Amino acid sequence: MATLVVEALELGTGKNERDVIDDLFSAFGMEFAALDRGVPRQTTDRATVLREAAAERLAGAAPTAGALLSEVVRCGGRFVDMVDEIYQHLARYSATTSGTSETFRLRRADVDEEQLEISPQFIERIRTLERRLTTFEIGRIDHDALRSFIVVDNGAFYGSWPVRSRNGIQLLDGLLALAWIRSEVASRVAGGARTEQTFPSGDWESAVDALAAATAAGEQLVSVARWLVGIHLAHLDSLPTDTSDLTGELFITESPHDIARRVEAEVERYRISRVVTTAAESMSVTDIEGRMDVGLDNDLRPVIVEAAGSYGTAVGGLAGFVAEWRRGQWRPRSRPELEREFLADPGALTVWLTTLADASREAADWLASAVFHPTGSADATEVLESFEEFLNLPLWRQRELLYEVWVLCTTIDVCEQGGWVPHLVGAPGPDGVWVLSRGAADEPACRLEHGKEPNLTLHVWHEPRCRTADGELTPDVTVSTPPPYRRELVVVEAKDRIKMPRGSHSGETRPSTALGVADRYAVNLRPEVTWVVNHCDYRQGSDPDAEYGSAWARVRLAEQFRPGNIPEAFLKTVQEVVTPPGRTRQSPFTGLVLVVDRTASMDGRLLRARESLLDGVLDAAYDEFRVIAYTDHRRDEPFLLRSLGPFPTLADALSAAEDLPLGNGWDIEEALEDAMRRCRELVTEIGPRTVLVLTDAPAHPVRECRYRIDVQEETQALLDLGCRVLVADDWLERTNPGWTRVPEFTLLPLASIVAQTRARPA
Repeated sequence: MATLVVEALELGTGKNERDVIDDLFSAFGMEFAALDRGVPRQTTDRATVLREAAAERLAGAAPTAGALLSEVVRCGGRFVDMVDEIYQHLARYSATTSGTSETFRLRRADVDEEQLEISPQFIERIRTLERRLTTFEIGRIDHDALRSFIVVDNGAFYGSWPVRSRNGIQLLDGLLALAWIRSEVASRVAGGARTEQTFPSGDWESAVDALAAATAAGEQLVSVARWLVGIHLAHLDSLPTDTSDLTGELFITESPHDIARRVEAEVERYRISRVVTTAAESMSVTDIEGRMDVGLDNDLRPVIVEAAGSYGTAVGGLAGFVAEWRRGQWRPRSRPELEREFLADPGALTVWLTTLADASREAADWLASAVFHPTGSADATEVLESFEEFLNLPLWRQRELLYEVWVLCTTIDVCEQGGWVPHLVGAPGPDGVWVLSRGAADEPACRLEHGKEPNLTLHVWHEPRCRTADGELTPDVTVSTPPPYRRELVVVEAKDRIKMPRGSHSGETRPSTALGVADRYAVNLRPEVTWVVNHCDYRQGSDPDAEYGSAWARVRLAEQFRPGNIPEAFLKTVQEVVTPPGRTRQSPFTGLVLVVDRTASMDGRLLRARESLLDGVLDAAYDEFRVIAYTDHRRDEPFLLRSLGPFPTLADALSAAEDLPLGNGWDIEEALEDAMRRCRELVTEIGPRTVLVLTDAPAHPVRECRYRIDVQEETQALLDLGCRVLVADDWLERTNPGWTRVPEFTLLPLASIVAQTRARPA
């Protein structure tokens, strides 16, 4: 089975194999790049050697054949969804251009390759194969064992390994904590930790290696957990709706009557909402607002949904763990203890991480062998034949073309949602073939006509010929104004093999990275917005709301850009750019209040932020500026709170703030709660304003504030008064629970906040 996978992905040929194989390897706690580096380029018959090694690694790492099959079908699911959406788009577009058509064939001009045929029959064939493969294994789950393993309460996991061991390690809780431990270890390795104790650099390097091993082992455990949830959902889907004994069909348990009601409620919700979840609360899990349910949908994608008000089964708890791992969530209350025990001593941390990795591998084997009890499976030969048929579908070998066409159709669709009517150029004719340009196109792929003003038109291009001072460029998709005054408004580049950077400055980025590619298009073509997207699961934390350009030339990155996961920021930025001039919605806020942290650690940071603040965008958006400056609670502070303004320009407001003496931060938290209360008192007098918070530290918890001020209550009060609250997260941890009860405020990089600001009405 593993051999079929690496053959289908054409490993070793250089044909964009890295987009899927990286996903598969990481799902089982491995890194394909390391294997690839280990096979020298000059190796005789390198492709064969690499494929044999990759197949051996995959077969060895996957706990069962079903787990490997499940991951492959999951990865292939994105391409299946692309086929489905492309067909829907083309059926709608061609109806306005050349009449309806049952079948579409995609082919690139001047390329000797098989046509990619899309029809209802082809889509049904794919879906049938998917259903057959996802019901490969059917069985029951030992509910008592699984419940003892996870021990979930409000989204926090207290189970130990070995199961029911008093001296065991809290395995799932420890694995989730890796989300914040990674940044802490990186900080200490870079010398940025604030600690009185120093250790040789080699000690921290050992901790880094142990952290990587624990993360890989965690991925392996998560993969088995996803597989187990997937088997459970496939079994559930196969049951008749009038099944009387759901508990007996799905689970092994010594107390069926105790869980029967939970099983029935979970099954009913899954059949209606297609999700399986566990309850979670903000005090127990980061990035949860109040009480929500966290888990997986029927495609095993993480979801956070409105609380159902009932408790689920242990499978719902396991789904919640997988979702929290994928989303980087963790239990806030466990952090102080782990910091005290391990982060002060890299040696102790290394030992703990090694124990965590060993426990993860043992638990993965246990989940696969002891918790799942097969009751039947399809004939192995039939499954293998279906799997081979699935891998031989043209959507695998032509996934590069498929993704380009899907990105093109998605961009057209976003424009259509913005009020434009698409008309395909070179639309499918009587033979149903849509010939796409290959290389440098001199004709657009689609012409857009404004729904209310038909004389307004735009062009959508696939790989247009763009001559620049840096040579000829051919971005995958652009939206431009028509000739003779052609200008690129939108550029979308689909780079399915490039990992998205976390957010380094463009000037520090190599040309081969996603941000480097974006910069080249942004500088040479000068569009209003440039997007570089991929469909891959690299999980590097790229934020589509983060701005890497400026208000005048926006640059955005989006990983996992695929059906069902199109960022709201993509729709917003593209539709804003293609909206005809004079029709953009203006901001209702006329004044800006800066809440500025004036402790010593923020002094240099505020100076460096001046460039983003003073590029003219905020001055164009607001006609009045005020400052509320603050430090921390201490008797010898030069001041605690100071309210300044109004000022006519932002530069005046910043200068006034910078003239104030610096205070000291006496603990990690600062007196932000006092500043937010003063801000509330101010807007009560003068009316709603935009509030922009610039700080590198959270507010004190209520119990530690000498005036017992609750920053969350003050923030909510500002929102209730009609204010917009923006917090620059350039120097903050996004997972800090400081505003967990306040969902309406915005936490973004400062450059993104500025770039999304619109000018006030003239």
